[in-house]
Amino acid sequence: MLNRFTISVVFVLIINLSQAGVISGPIKETVFVNQNCEQNQTCNLKKIKHFVNDYEVKFDGKTSSFGTKMYFLYETETIQDLTDYVAVQFIKGCQFNTTLKNGVVNYYSNISKRSFGEVIPFKFTDWIVDSIDTDPVYNSHSEENLPRHYGYKWNKIRGSFNDKTEDYYRDLGPTHPEIYVRDMPGTAFAEPAEDATDFEYAKNISLEFKICLYKEKDIPLVSTRNNLLENVTPIHCFNWNSSFVYDHEKKVFNQSQEIHPICQ
Repeated sequence: MLNRFTISVVFVLIINLSQAGVISGPIKETVFVNQNCEQNQTCNLKKIKHFVNDYEVKFDGKTSSFGTKMYFLYETETIQDLTDYVAVQFIKGCQFNTTLKNGVVNYYSNISKRSFGEVIPFKFTDWIVDSIDTDPVYNSHSEENLPRHYGYKWNKIRGSFNDKTEDYYRDLGPTHPEIYVRDMPGTAFAEPAEDATDFEYAKNISLEFKICLYKEKDIPLVSTRNNLLENVTPIHCFNWNSSFVYDHEKKVFNQSQEIHPICQ
């Protein structure tokens, strides 16, 4: 029954996408200026910028889904200098489903995620590297003999993340020394019970992230998800989170800086 409900919810979200309205929350912007570059020999790196905001997608004014969007951008002296650096992201927490029936809330850890070439349960009680292939670099390219930055993006309008003016590094090389990666770690949503014999369903998110910039030469081409690169010093890291956990009693999504107990 849970599988039927999950498929039903996804289908509703897809067919109504053209009728959806996106409401963006305030953007949290943090900037790191590379002022003490002589110490770690990174003076061709000018700055790193981090942008995070929550958003709501409303469908027909009745139902909504909730998510978080993150951009991680860095700027160098020249275009050629861009490949001297890479982003690595770490993740902790989980995504999970809940149902309410006959006044009882049930929890299900039955969501999966691609990680280091495998499909594994989306539940990480400790920090791991967030990468879909065995290269720990975030958004790296899995094919051999191709640059690790092929999944990175740049925008024809400097400082913009508008997808209408952006290009992938792999499709068209940047015309200015600024590239970025984006993460949108899924959405949370709830579906009410259709009648007294059915159940109320919700998909929940409770995740913490840390994304860091490193020298490209310091990051191994092949690694494991449990290698937290403790022997490598990052240039700078930003912490962020995505949290939307449904309260079946109050019929609202709550946000918290703490990881939900089911993810522990």
